Amino acid sequence: PRLLGLYAAVLVERGEGWLETQPSGRIGLKGGHLFWLFPTVRHAYAPDAGGWFERWVLFEGEQAAAFERLGLLDPKSPVVEVSREPQINAMFDELHRDFLGGGTTTTLLGASSVHRLVALVSALKARQQIESSYEDIAFMRVIRHIEANVCGDLDLESLAEDAGMASSTFRRRFHRAMGCSPKEYVLRCRLSLAKERLTLTRRDIAAIALEAGFKDPFYFSRLFKRKEGMSPRLFRQQYWRGGGTSE
Repeated sequence: PRLLGLYAAVLVERGEGWLETQPSGRIGLKGGHLFWLFPTVRHAYAPDAGGWFERWVLFEGEQAAAFERLGLLDPKSPVVEVSREPQINAMFDELHRDFLGGGTTTTLLGASSVHRLVALVSALKARQQIESSYEDIAFMRVIRHIEANVCGDLDLESLAEDAGMASSTFRRRFHRAMGCSPKEYVLRCRLSLAKERLTLTRRDIAAIALEAGFKDPFYFSRLFKRKEGMSPRLFRQQYWRGGGTSE
């Protein structure tokens, strides 16, 4: 770990690696990530074995400290995804040209570029947070739809579209939030409903399977035994709560 005496913006253009600071912990990095370093925060970062291509700019001054006080530069959240904003790369090109040119205006031009960089990255991060909140709302709407219609035919691809996500993104987001795949979650909901009806009603097991969304009662019985360690009939006998004797 090291401690800089000033601020830095580091743009990872290609490759993968990591950044670690006390306020943020260890964060994975990849091409298209920009991260901030702070004069009061010890840090360490490095590419993975494959290496990476990075560009960076160092800056300091009262304006930079003001950016941090305003929360535009946040030590707890130093990494921003900027791959969809080509203007970021253009700003680093501009900084490179300014400093190669030298002269009395270099510092002034560089300061102006850094101020615009901070503003653009901050606006991009704020927009991403807003988009993420909308995604959370859409995602929870999908979860509620699954739970309300678990007995019917569920088209998970269509649900991903309704949430405004690609199928692969939807599956990753789902697993991160629920700890399982969308299909596995549907099975869990259906089995939970089946277990409830097995213990509270006297309905035939085949009928319960159909009511819980399983079109094949034999598949339901095999799946139930694999997941619960016993057959539906034995489960009913052990956990009957409907009053009187179970079937």
